[in-house]
Amino acid sequence: MENYVKGIAEFIIDVGGATRYGPAAAFTDIVKAIVYDGNIVLSIVTPHKFNDIDEEVFISVPTVIGRSIGLKLTNILRRDELMKLHEAARAVYSTYREVLRI
Repeated sequence: MENYVKGIAEFIIDVGGATRYGPAAAFTDIVKAIVYDGNIVLSIVTPHKFNDIDEEVFISVPTVIGRSIGLKLTNILRRDELMKLHEAARAVYSTYREVLRI
């Protein structure tokens, strides 16, 4: 999987000369929202606790960003979206636990 992800990034850079919308662009949006107290919804990584996962898992969810990190908007997600979010959290936690064993 890691080679696939690296391959995609290399492909984008080969075709476009660079990635246009990457972490730097997302970071810029977050900083602007904080500086200007934008209270806009951005999908950012925050810690979440799930009943069947032993520790908090850092996953991306829609969150109101202004002078501070505000309300997480998981309550507006559909049931199937929440299930996928939970599935993603389990996958992240599983990978984390796997890496710790190496």
